Amino acid sequence: MTIRVTNEVPQTSEQSEALARLQKLAADRGIGPLDFDALLSKADFWPEGETADDFIRAVEEWRRDKRSRDLP
Repeated sequence: MTIRVTNEVPQTSEQSEALARLQKLAADRGIGPLDFDALLSKADFWPEGETADDFIRAVEEWRRDKRSRDLP
């Protein structure tokens, strides 16, 4: 007995057709596959010296602070 392992999930014909329509729509709009390196180049919004834990602590502090504040 041979077992085949795959990441592919069987699709119904309706799902296959929907995927084809979505891919055509994306291609018509010039949208291509996700480029992880391009995303990383735009991810300069995170302060270099700040960890995720620092961010979580700040959010928790902001939630405890009941004063109103204006957003920029």
